[in-house]
Amino acid sequence: MIRTTDFHFGDFDIELEEMEVKKVKKWTRMWSIGEGGSICRSEICDGILYFGCMDTRVYAVDAKTGKKLWDFKTNGIIMGSPEFHNNVLYIGSHDSNLYALDMKTGKLKWIFRTGGPVTARPTVHDNMIYFMSADKNVYCTDLKSKEIWKFQTGDRIISIPVIYEENVLVGCLDGNLYCLNRMTGKEIWRFRTGAEVHNDTPYLIHNGVIYFGSFDSYLYAVDVSSGKEKWRFRLGKYGCGSSPVIYKNMLIYGGRDGTLFALTMDGEEIWRFETGGIIEGCHAVFGDKIYFGCGDGNMYVIDMNGKELWRFRTGGYVYDTPKVYDNKVYFSSWDCHLYAVDINTHKEIWRFTTSTTQQAYISLPHDSFEMIVKKSKTEEELESEEKYDFGEAVRMEMGGEYTVKSEYVFKSEYQAKGKYSS
Repeated sequence: MIRTTDFHFGDFDIELEEMEVKKVKKWTRMWSIGEGGSICRSEICDGILYFGCMDTRVYAVDAKTGKKLWDFKTNGIIMGSPEFHNNVLYIGSHDSNLYALDMKTGKLKWIFRTGGPVTARPTVHDNMIYFMSADKNVYCTDLKSKEIWKFQTGDRIISIPVIYEENVLVGCLDGNLYCLNRMTGKEIWRFRTGAEVHNDTPYLIHNGVIYFGSFDSYLYAVDVSSGKEKWRFRLGKYGCGSSPVIYKNMLIYGGRDGTLFALTMDGEEIWRFETGGIIEGCHAVFGDKIYFGCGDGNMYVIDMNGKELWRFRTGGYVYDTPKVYDNKVYFSSWDCHLYAVDINTHKEIWRFTTSTTQQAYISLPHDSFEMIVKKSKTEEELESEEKYDFGEAVRMEMGGEYTVKSEYVFKSEYQAKGKYSS
């Protein structure tokens, strides 16, 4: 019989020298979503909230009352937010179509068919519509759905196109930011990062510089005219999506590690604010306060020094960009609701429920990454490795967020938590 007093951790000579996060596969989270009542993003226009839903519908909801005005059913889930132009709403669906709907009635005007899911918001500029598809193409059509040009990239695209002067800029999962001529679709330059590039919110372009994130975990500043890098800033280890906002010469940007950063325009850190989940949406600034959603289920409000003022808790991820209008903040949640909250009392005014309260399936936030456990090796062990092949390393799931790889099998009642330095 073995007594607990006979067991000592000192009997084992295991020294963990380093724990390293590595990206081990392509980021595919946007393609692994199932149907449900969850909402990812919304927009407001003239007192009406418009949004697509994982229940395959497009909704119009009165901002004052929370009452549904109309809905329109597509044949696929909807991730991206709508674009508006001359009383027409444009929105993409996983059914591979771009839809044009009457904003007042929700009636269909036309459909443009692509070869793959259309997940990001289109952009209308100068009577032309720019949008992307998982078929690897950037599309340009007129307002009546006639194709003007298309440009093929090296991978699927989840990106909102941004127009700057005569250029259209788009990120791609092939790791490139592309700059194209907006009239012809001809490539002007491309900037290569170390991993996938995607943006669910429009890129920030300021004074001829575009700011964008990559799944190599850097925020980049690139000159639009030349495609040359000006600087980059490291944000954790789990990649970067979305886009920063600028306020009083300060860049505000959230990483997928759950940290909101304030940076100078030269990419130097001013402060950081830590949350409990990934930050994917854009951030709104109103009355010297920053409003932003988080994967921990909260909509946060902090001051310009990075101090929390208040938060509102929902029952699901909050990836939407909060919209402040008429002393209310509006935002959607993965818990199948659209919320209106008073910005002064912080109390809920109303919530709108979609066609089902069954949340849509979505894969874990960091399933493209692994935590690699490294151990210091003696000279004898190094010599032994030359003689013997240990085969496939053991993998263990830790808290469902990432995978630990080690040649040792062990169990722990504690969930590992990692810190990083910029």
